[in-house]
Amino acid sequence: MKTIFFLVVNENGSVRTCKNQPNLRFDEVSISLSIELPDSLFKKPMLSGVIHVPDDKVQPTVITPEIKQDIQDAIKSHSGVEVKLEITEPRECDK
Repeated sequence: MKTIFFLVVNENGSVRTCKNQPNLRFDEVSISLSIELPDSLFKKPMLSGVIHVPDDKVQPTVITPEIKQDIQDAIKSHSGVEVKLEITEPRECDK
């Protein structure tokens, strides 16, 4: 990639860049610069992966009385609504 741009410098040493010829303030000067960079600099590798969890490694979800109470407390503290959770085993059609 080859591109031309303008470096604008003021008398305090502050700098900025512009793609097109800039409008300058009274205390600024501009310098036309050309930069050439290899295209490979902009090519990023495509990373990919696969995660496989076998069925025999999956553990059932266990909601203890402490977790149940924490859920109820969190809902109450965020919404002000008091809820009562009932934990039941999944029915055959839900599995």
